[in-house]
Amino acid sequence: MGTQLTRSSNYRPDIEGLRGLAVALVVAFHASPRRMSGGFIGVDVFFVISGYLITGLLLREIEETGRLSFAGFYARRARRLLPASALVFLATLLACSIFLSPLQQFKLGDSGTYVALYASNFWFLHQATNYFAPTIATNPFLHTWSLAVEEQFYLVWPAIVLLGMRGLRSRKGLLALMVVITAGSFAASIWYSTRIAPLAFFSPFTRAWEFSIGGVSLLLAPQEARIPQVVRTLLSWLGVAAILGASVMLHDQIGWRGWHGLIPVLGTVAILHGCTPQFSVARFLDLRFMQYLGRISYVWYLWHWPVFAVFAAASGVLTFTERAHMILYCVLGSLALAAITHVLVEDPIRFSRFLGRHRALTLAGVGLVTLLTAGTAALWQHSAVEAANSLQGGKILAALGDPTKATTSCPGVGFLGSDLAECIGGDANSKYTVVLFGDSHARMWFGAFAAVGSERSWRIDLIRKPACPTADITVSNPMQNRAYTECDIWRAAAMQRILELHPTAVVISNRQLQTFVPGIHGPNETWREASRKTLKKLDDAGITTILLRDTPTPGVDIPDCLNGDSSWWARHHSTEKNPCMLYRSSALNEGVFQAEKDAASGLSHVHILDLTDLFCDGAVCPPIKDGMIVYSDDNHISEAFSLTLAPQLSARLAPLVPDHQAH
Repeated sequence: MGTQLTRSSNYRPDIEGLRGLAVALVVAFHASPRRMSGGFIGVDVFFVISGYLITGLLLREIEETGRLSFAGFYARRARRLLPASALVFLATLLACSIFLSPLQQFKLGDSGTYVALYASNFWFLHQATNYFAPTIATNPFLHTWSLAVEEQFYLVWPAIVLLGMRGLRSRKGLLALMVVITAGSFAASIWYSTRIAPLAFFSPFTRAWEFSIGGVSLLLAPQEARIPQVVRTLLSWLGVAAILGASVMLHDQIGWRGWHGLIPVLGTVAILHGCTPQFSVARFLDLRFMQYLGRISYVWYLWHWPVFAVFAAASGVLTFTERAHMILYCVLGSLALAAITHVLVEDPIRFSRFLGRHRALTLAGVGLVTLLTAGTAALWQHSAVEAANSLQGGKILAALGDPTKATTSCPGVGFLGSDLAECIGGDANSKYTVVLFGDSHARMWFGAFAAVGSERSWRIDLIRKPACPTADITVSNPMQNRAYTECDIWRAAAMQRILELHPTAVVISNRQLQTFVPGIHGPNETWREASRKTLKKLDDAGITTILLRDTPTPGVDIPDCLNGDSSWWARHHSTEKNPCMLYRSSALNEGVFQAEKDAASGLSHVHILDLTDLFCDGAVCPPIKDGMIVYSDDNHISEAFSLTLAPQLSARLAPLVPDHQAH
C-alpha cells in the first residue's frame, strides 16, 4: 500500500492512476458500505501493485550491482512509510482522547500498541475470532491491518528475491519459486476461508499470494510484446470491469472467501499487462485527477478511516441527511489532511537527499519513532483503563465482558471446536447433578447457578458452546457467515453425554434470536420443531428438563449507552443521549417463547421457567436494577447482576428439581 514508483525513468503513470482507483474504492466502501459492499478489494489491488513494484526494484538492484543492500532497502521503506503513519497514529490517539468516551477508549484495548509495532493484523485476527471481544468494526485503527501485512511482506520478500536470483541463479528460477509461493498461499487462503475466515482475511500467509502474483507479473512483463495490442487493450478494460464489478458485488470481510481475491487480483494483472498507448484504460488512469489520487493514496488511506470512525463515535445517532453530510465532511476532510501531509511530511522526508546518504541515521530513526509511538500507545491505554475504572464507581467496567469470575478456570470450546468441555460449579461432590446446557446465554447464568448449587448441595455442570443453541437445527456461524457445522457435531456429542450422565435435571438456556433457514411454515414453527426434537429426547430418557426463557434483549450495548456523553467533546457540547431504557414489547420475542412452550407441550418431564419479572417492571426493563448494571453488552447479562438473582433463582428452581427436599 505504501509502495509507489520513485521519480525515475521507470515511472508508470497508469500504475499511479490504478493506485488512485484502489484508494477511491476503499474510501467509498467505508463511506457507503451498502452500495460499495466490496470496495475493500482496493486493498487487494494495492497488494498486487506492491508485489509488482517491489520485485522490480529488487531485481534491478541485483542485476545492476550484483548484490542487494538490505539496509538500503529498509531505509527507503522507512522514509516512505513511517513518518506519515506515525503522524496519523499520534493524531488518532489524540482524537480518541477528545471525542471517544473513556469506555470506548478502554474497548480499543492494546490495538494501538500493535499498530505501532506493525502487527495489528494479528490483534484484529484474535478479536475477530473471539465471540466475547469488543467489536472491531468501529476501531479507528482497523484499516492498519493491511499496512501490517504489507510490512510483514517487506520483511521476507527481499530475501526471497535474492534467493531466487543468487541461489537459483536466474529469473526463471525466481519465477518458479514465486509460482510455488503463489500456489501454496492461495490454497491456504481458500482452505482457511471456509474454516477460519478471519485468518484467511488478516493473515500474511494467506495474503502472500497476492504480493507474489504481482512478482510473477513483473517477471512475465517481457512477454507482453507477444500479445497483440488489441488483445492487451481489451484486457485492460476487462481488468477495470473486474475490479469495479467486485467492488459492488462482493460483500464485507466476514463473508470473504479466498477465491474472491482472484477477481480484483486478476483484474489488476490484466491492467498491468494490458495498457497500450491508444484506447486502453491507461487513458483514464492517466487523467490528472487519477494521478493526484495515486500520489496521495497512501496518506489518504491512513487518514480516511480514523476520520470516519472518530466522527461516527462523536456524532451518535444521525438522520439520513445528517449522515450524508457527515460522509461528505469525512471524505473531503480526510482528503485535505492527506494533501497537507503529502506536501509537508511525506515527500520532504521520502526524497530527502540527506537521509538518503545516511542510511544508519534513517534506521536509528525507525527505532526511535517506533519506541515513541508504542510507548505513547501504552501510556494512552493505561490512562483509558484508569478513566474507565472510575465510571459510575467502577460499576460499568465491572459489568463488561463475559462472566469471567465464575468461568475463568473452566475449560471451554470455541467457534471452531466441536469437542465437549464441561465446567463444574456448586457442590462438586454432590450426587445430585444439574446440567446447564446451551449457548453463551447458558454461560452467563453459570455464576448464579453455581451459587444456587453451593446453597442446595447440587453439582452444576455447564455444557455450552458460543452461538450454538440446543434446538436441533443448523444455524449460521456469526463469525464465519456459513453453516455452523461444528455446532451440530458438538450438540450431538453434548446430548449423548447428558444421556449418559442422566442428571437430576437439565436447564436449557438459549438466546432468543438465532440465525437459520426457516421452513415453509416460518421461523417460529421451525424453531418449535427443532426445540421439540431436543426436548423429546430428554423427556423420553426420563430426565427432568427446565427450559429457561431467555432474558430481554437490549439491542444496544448497555454499558456504552450508560456511559453516554462522557467524552471530553460531549461534556463541552450539548448532545442528545442514546436511550438506554428497554421496553418489554421490543426486548422480548413472544413468538419464540410461544414456539418453545408449544415444543414442551405434552412432555411430562419438561417445565418452563420464566424469570422476566426479575428484569422488567411492567412495560419497561430498566438497564440498572438495585444499583447493578443488568447487561454486559447488547444481549448478555452481567455476572454481577446475575449473582443478585441467585436467591430468587434458587426458590424457583427447587420445586422443579426432583428430590430437592432431600438436600
